[in-house]
Order: sequence, then C-alpha cells, then structure tokens
Amino acid sequence: MKKALVIFISLLSSQSFCHAQNNKDKDDPLANLGASYENFNAYARKEYEDFRDQANQEYAEFLRKGWKKFEAKKKKPAPKEPITVPPQQVSPEKKSQPLKTEAFFLFKLFSSKKKSKTPEPVAPIPEVKPEEQNVEKPADAKKEIAVENPKPAPVQQYRAFRFYGTEGKVRFNDSQKYKFTTCNNNEVADMWTRCSKHDYNNTIIDCLKLRDEHHLCDFAYIEMLRCLGDTIFGKDTNESEFFTAYIYCQSGYQVRIGRSNDKLYLLYGSEHHIYDKNYYFLDQKSFFLLTGNPSSLSICDSPFKGEKPLDLCMDKSQDLKYEKADERTYRSTKYPDLQVTVSVNKNLIKFYNDYPTSMIDDNFLTRWAMYANTPLDESVKQSLYPQLKSHLAGKDELEQVSMLLDLVQNGFTYEYDDKVWGGDRAFFAEETLYYPYQDCEDRSILFSRLVRDLVGLKVVLVFYPAPNAHLSTAVCFNKEVPGDYYIVNNKHFTACDPTYFDAPVGMQMDIVDTQHAQVILLE
Repeated sequence: MKKALVIFISLLSSQSFCHAQNNKDKDDPLANLGASYENFNAYARKEYEDFRDQANQEYAEFLRKGWKKFEAKKKKPAPKEPITVPPQQVSPEKKSQPLKTEAFFLFKLFSSKKKSKTPEPVAPIPEVKPEEQNVEKPADAKKEIAVENPKPAPVQQYRAFRFYGTEGKVRFNDSQKYKFTTCNNNEVADMWTRCSKHDYNNTIIDCLKLRDEHHLCDFAYIEMLRCLGDTIFGKDTNESEFFTAYIYCQSGYQVRIGRSNDKLYLLYGSEHHIYDKNYYFLDQKSFFLLTGNPSSLSICDSPFKGEKPLDLCMDKSQDLKYEKADERTYRSTKYPDLQVTVSVNKNLIKFYNDYPTSMIDDNFLTRWAMYANTPLDESVKQSLYPQLKSHLAGKDELEQVSMLLDLVQNGFTYEYDDKVWGGDRAFFAEETLYYPYQDCEDRSILFSRLVRDLVGLKVVLVFYPAPNAHLSTAVCFNKEVPGDYYIVNNKHFTACDPTYFDAPVGMQMDIVDTQHAQVILLE
C-alpha cells in the first residue's frame, strides 16, 4: 500500500500527467479524478507485475545455475518423557490443615512467542481473465494484430480437492499442467518461467483466499497446497512437489528446491526447530523436507525476494469441516453438579496428529506455550463453554477457578505418554478432550485455556525440574488468596495443580523442587 501511494503521488505530481488531465474534462472534476485513479490503477498494476516478474526471472536464473550438494543434518529427537512425578492424591491430613502462604522467586522465566505476521506475496497478484491466459502480448501494446477465425474465449476451469475433510476449489486450467522428464537445472528453471507467466495468478489468489477463509496456520497452508498438488498431478510426483513449491513461494514463504536421482523435493524454512526430522542447514537457517527423507540433496540455495519462514504458532483456530467425534462426559468430584459433555472435530484431531512437534530457541519448554496459546476450536467453545458458564455464574473468581481445577483434576484419566504413545507427546486442548488418557502437561494446557477464556485471569505454566520433573500452573487473581504463589513480573501467581488430585488452589506437591521452578508466560 505504501508503494502504491508513492506511485500515485508521483503520478499526480508529474507535469505531463497533470497537463493531460487538465486538457480533458476541464469542467468535470469528478471525471478528472476518476480518470486519474484509473491511470493510477493501471500504472500501479504494471509496477507490481514488473517487480514480481523480475523476481521470478532472477529466481529462474538461480535455478538454472545455483545448485550445490548438501548433506542432511541428523534430526533432533523429541525430548524423552521429562515428566517423572506420578499423579498425587492430597492426604486427608494435609487437606484439613489451613493453607500456608509462601512466596517463591523464580529461577528462570520464559516468555511465549506470539505468531509472526502471516507472509504475503512479494507484490499484489492481479486477477487474470480467461481470455488473457496463454496469450503472448505484442511488443508494441498499441499495435493491433489481425486474427483470422478467432477462437472463442476460453472458459475458466476449476479444480476441486479436499484437505482434512475440508472441500476446496481453485481456478486451474488443463493448459497449466506440465510434465518433467529429467529434472535437470534447465528444465526446472524453464518450468519456473512457464509458471510465472501469470497463468497461475488466479490459482495463487484462490489458494490465499482459502488460507484466509479457513484461518489456516502456516503449516496447515502448506499441507493444503500439498493436497491440491497431489490432486492435480498425482501423489508424490515431481510435478506435485514443484507445484507446491511454486505456489508456496509465490505466497511469500521461504522455500528451497532440492533434487536427488531425478526426484524433486520441497524444503521449507521454519522459525522453530522441528523434532524428529532430518534437516538441511542453508545460509545459517534450518530447512525441513515436506516429503521424503534423503540423506543428501543438490539444492538451489538462493532466496526469493521477500520470503519469510514458516511459523508453527497459531493465533486462530483452524476452520476445518466439522466431523463430530464421539461425545465424552467429564465430572467434578467436589462439585457434583458440575458435569459437561463435549465432542470435538475429528478433522481437527487429524490435523493435530500431523502437526510437527517443535521448540523455539533450543528450549523444549517453549513447545508447551505453543500448545497452550492456541485458541480452542469454535465448535468446542460453542458446546462446552455455555455448559461451564452456567455452573460458574454468580461465583467469585476463586470459586470459579476452584471448580475448573477440580473438574480437570478428577474428570480425566491419568496415564504416562510413554506408555500410551511410546514417547512424550503434548496435547492441544481439544486432544485432551478427545483422547481417553492425559498426563500433567495435557491437563495444565487445558486448565490454562479454560481459566483464561472463562474467568479472564492470567495463567502461567510452572515446570519443576528433575529429579521430580512435573508441569503445573499458577493463576494471577485480582485479590489476595491463601496458598503458595510465584512472583512473576511483580504480580502474584497462585499455584494451581491440575494433577494434584483434590488439592485446593494454593497447594503444591511436597516432592517438587519449588525453589528452582521455571515459569513459562502465556498470552
């Protein structure tokens, strides 16, 4: 927009431009303004097209020349189960005693990271009319070319596809399809040039529209493009991999193309390091494979203008087609009337199952913040939250938190991740409501979401280090409440442990190391 404004101002200040306008419709200022805007639009569009065309031409030349051999870096395994404390039941003796209040100053404090700005194309992409596709423009735009027996204007074709049960449709003509033979430098470069001739404009526009309409995070978007490419060109083909890479790049994302034994691979840059995936270290940045796992690749290690890495944080719930899962009922023990029944979206669970486990700044604690900061799915909010609000209505904030705490403590069945999944696996809040077993990290993530959404209080995650490793939470009340608390940014966060069964607000397990607790701030 800033660039467009500069262009508009420069046009208005041009003597030749103003002279032309003054000689046309002198007595009609509105017509004069309209003509100015039309000229501005045409000029700005050409400026944008020229800029994007130049970027694609330069990248095609990189593809023609700039390939190097790289060895894959060994994957970083997801951390072994860091939780070692079994679930605890508060003793009747301790529960009957008055709460002691003790303040704890923090050993370490970690801030959660907000979602970075969603990437955008290097320049606005204009719509292309069907009759403008596959038409070579004459060198002299004013020169008219006589055409005998002109062909009828082509009809816009569409390609439908599905991703995580969700229907999508984009403009794509059969004339846009292509076929690789050798995948050598020249063929890849020529194919990039062919795709850059504006025939793909409408396809890119429609893909970006689907991304925005369905609130897709960066990872969901690249998965959507992969599904579209497989639908058009066939699964795991060079054509599908190249198509995904091209659309992903034109959408503003950081991408590299690799090759091994005439097989093409898409590599995407990520702001976060992803566990359990081999990666390539290119220009001091980590790139991960979308498909496959070759030990080495020839890669065109050249950037595209304005590219941005994929961000695994999610600031919106993914709007995927709703497919109802089996209902589950959860009950509180201390508050017998507190009972809720909820069902989640199975398509969202499928997406979360594919979502890669990652960390920020080489700190495995940050992954918990990424899960906890993800908003709850709208379908769950609409069914679960009215039930909970009816029980919380009229209660003060301490009792509201106490009710939610007891519900999470006693309404779910505890089990270790390594027993259920064979290794550590954190849950998004919906997964905790879907799967039959949860551990302390899953309960803490769900509890933190419920308190923030329903009571409106700030919550932090509290990690107690080894040898008795454990994850819990602490809540910042608006008034002083009894019990242990942590001083975080000069505010009191009172301990609330979703895995310390029947423990009230303010009570911590005796076996955890409270003096060296590490706190993760949440949004």
